[in-house]
Amino acid sequence: MWIGIDDTDGPKGMCTTYLAIKIAENTRYDLIGLPRLVRLNPNIPWKTRGNAAISIRIGKGKGEKIKIGNVKGKDIFAYSHIREEPDPESILDYVSGIVEKYALFNVEKTSPGIVVTEKKISEKLYWMAVRDVLSFDDIEIFLKKSHYRGYKRKLGLIGAASAISWRPKKFTLELLTYLSEDKWSQERFVDEKSVIEMDNRIKTTFENYDYLNRKIMIKPETLTPVLYGIRGTDFHDLENAMKIVRSDHFDSYIIFKTNQGTDDHIIKGKISNIREYRSYMIKGEVIEKPRRIPGGHVLFRISDSTGIINVAAYDHTLQFREIIEKLESGDKIVIYGSVKKYNDTLNIEKIRILSLSEKYEYENPKCPVCKKSMESAGRGKGFRCRRCGTYYPEKIKIRIERDIKPEYYQVPEIARRHLSMPVEFIGKNINDSSIPVP
Repeated sequence: MWIGIDDTDGPKGMCTTYLAIKIAENTRYDLIGLPRLVRLNPNIPWKTRGNAAISIRIGKGKGEKIKIGNVKGKDIFAYSHIREEPDPESILDYVSGIVEKYALFNVEKTSPGIVVTEKKISEKLYWMAVRDVLSFDDIEIFLKKSHYRGYKRKLGLIGAASAISWRPKKFTLELLTYLSEDKWSQERFVDEKSVIEMDNRIKTTFENYDYLNRKIMIKPETLTPVLYGIRGTDFHDLENAMKIVRSDHFDSYIIFKTNQGTDDHIIKGKISNIREYRSYMIKGEVIEKPRRIPGGHVLFRISDSTGIINVAAYDHTLQFREIIEKLESGDKIVIYGSVKKYNDTLNIEKIRILSLSEKYEYENPKCPVCKKSMESAGRGKGFRCRRCGTYYPEKIKIRIERDIKPEYYQVPEIARRHLSMPVEFIGKNINDSSIPVP
C-alpha cells in the first residue's frame, strides 16, 4: 500500500519528512523499500521552502530486509518485497490521525493532502509535477482508484499523489536526523569542523559544506524537527558519515531515496517555447557582454534560432557572478535555469560553456629596426618611427587569453537548488546499486 503526504509544513516549522518517522514508529505494518523524499517544481509561487513531498510503501514484508533508520533506540527495517497489502481505508484513517496531530494547519499557505493506493499512480503525473504548474483539477483523473483526504484547498494532494508516481530512474539518498519534539523550537548545534571532516572522508556524500562562503549546508536554516541531513550516493556510507558529525543529541534518523540532484525539473527547450514557472536547458549565443547593475545582479542576453531572452545571475549566487562577468559576445553556452513571471528572464542555476569567441586588443607597432614603439603618422596614415622613419600601415592585433574555459560552472552550494544536479555528477551513473531494497 502506497502512502503519499504533502504540504504539512510551513516556512518556520514542521517538516513533512518527519511523518515518515511517525508512521514507521507506530504502524504495525512493515516498510517496503526506502521511504521517498520527492522534490517537485521549485518555481511554484505558493510552495513552502523546498517543495518536498514524501511517499512510503507499507504492508506485510518478505524477502531481504535492511536497517534504514532508528527511532529512540529501536531500529527501523525495510523489506525488499510485499507479502500482504493492508486495508486502504484503515491506513488512510491511521495516517490522517498523524497528519492532523503534526501538520501546521494554522499557516495560511498549507493545505495538507494524503493519498493511499494499492496501485502505483502513473509516472506521467511525476513529470508534470516536477516540471509544470498543476491544480487539483489536473490530478483528479490520477486519483480515481485511490483513497485520499485533502484539507483546506486540497493542494497537498498534488504533491502526495506525485510522490507516489515517481519511478526512480535517477536518484540520490539523504539521511535525515530528527530532534525530540520538545527541542524543535530551540537553537541547535552542528559542529563545523566535524562537517568538514566528514565531507573530506566520505567521498560519496555531497553538498555538505560551502567552502567559499564557510557555510554548513547540512543544517536547516529554520527551526524544524530536522537537526541535519546528509546527502549521498552510497547507502552504506551514510551511517558512517553520520557517526563523524558532532552535534546536539537527536532521537531518530531515517534514510530516504530522493530525486535531489537529478535535474529532473529541467526541460530541454528553445527560447520561443519558454513559459513562466518552469526550468529549462537552453543552448544559445551571448549577444552582449554581461553587466553588473545596482543591487549586485549580473545581466546579459542570449539568442538562439527562435528568439532572444534576458539572463540573470542574481546577487544571491555570490561568486558565480564573477564567472558570468567573464563571458563575451559570441560565446556559445548552455544555460540551466528557471523563469518566474512574464517569461522575460532566465535565472541561472549552472552553465556549460561550449566555445569561446576570440578577443583581441590593438597596440601601436614596434619599429623592427629601432625596437621602439612607433607613433601615429596622422589619422588614417599609419605609424612611423620617430628615430629612423620606418613606416607601418596599422595597429598590431593581439589575441587576449580568456580567463575562463569551456566547461561546466555552477552556483555555490549556498545558492543551489535541491533538484539541481552538481556538475560532478553530469555524465555519471549516480544510482546506488548497493541498496538491497527498492
